Parts: sequence; structure tokens; C-alpha cells
Amino acid sequence: MVLTAHYIFRVQINLTFDGPVIPKGTPFEVQIQTLLQHEHSELTHDTIYKPNVEKSPEMERAVSKAMALIEATSDYFENVARLTKRLVPPAGRLSEEIAILYRERVGIPAETTRAESLLLDAYGFDDTGALEKLREFFDTKSYVPERIAKRARTRVLFRQPSILLVYKAVSDAPRQALMKWPLTPKELAPVYADLGIAMPT
Repeated sequence: MVLTAHYIFRVQINLTFDGPVIPKGTPFEVQIQTLLQHEHSELTHDTIYKPNVEKSPEMERAVSKAMALIEATSDYFENVARLTKRLVPPAGRLSEEIAILYRERVGIPAETTRAESLLLDAYGFDDTGALEKLREFFDTKSYVPERIAKRARTRVLFRQPSILLVYKAVSDAPRQALMKWPLTPKELAPVYADLGIAMPT
């Protein structure tokens, strides 16, 4: 069940608002609700539960059903989030770890965009030794990070952490790497050029 989130803050400096001064340290509350919660609150507190409104059993049942719907919807979404979370973290962690390696080897911070998920889906793997293998690869191809850095100046694709996986994949299996490539072949061509490998046709 989703409840309204309540947060207590304090004013950091003396504020003047519409005339009166609000002294520093004055506490105030912020409530965060979903749209459904807000609508339920508007309906019940501002109309049904007013003293001059005579409630009927039918109205009470309708309000209870509405609240049950909100709770059920919240439960469904929370369940989807839990199920999704089981699958997403390994890929997310791999991307974060590769980003550290990217900065270490390429010398600039990675800038993750939607392209990162495409590269990770195509070339990521659930190998506990993945990072070590990448390190070994770039130890033997020490000239590659400099070329990635040069291309990253003008091409956002080369600022994705998982571009490191692409270079290794192309080096290990040039034809299979091309088959897995999620974008246009033209965008992959510079990787083959950097590695001195003829791009398969």
C-alpha cells in the first residue's frame, strides 16, 4: 500500500513571503501523493467528509472501493518494479564498473546515454571475470584508449562505457561482433579501423 510521503524541512534563511517574514529554522511539511491519492483526498476530505454532507452507505462503499483500487494499483506497480529489479541490477552494475575502467583507461568520464543500454544488451555478458578480461585486452591494445578518447570528442557513441566491450568483441570475433551490432554498420566501422581489422561485408 502506498501512503502519502511526508517530509519535514526547515527554512535555511530568513524569507519574506507576501509581506510577513518567515524566520530561519521555521519547520514546514511537504506531502507527496500520486495523482490518484490526490483525487481521492479531494473527493473525500473536501466533499464527503464535510459536516454538512450527509453520507450514505452507498457513498461509503464507493469511497472504500476507490481506495482499494488505489492500493491494488500500487501493489501491482510495486510488484513489477521488484520483478524488474531482479534483472536490471547486474547490467546496471556492469555498466557502472565499466564506466570506472573507461575513465581509468580513456582518461575522461563516460557519458551514459540510451545508446549504452543498446551496447550492453548486445555485448554484455554475465562473466564474473568480465572486467579482468577487459583490462587484459586493453593491456595488450594500449593504443586503443587514446583512439577512443579522440573519437569521443565528436561522437557520443564513443563516450559510452560499453564501447570498451565493443572493441573487445570486434577483436575477438569480427564477424559475430558485426552481427550483434544494434546500430548502423557505418557507426561501427571506426572500431574496426582502430583495431586494424577489415570490416566484414
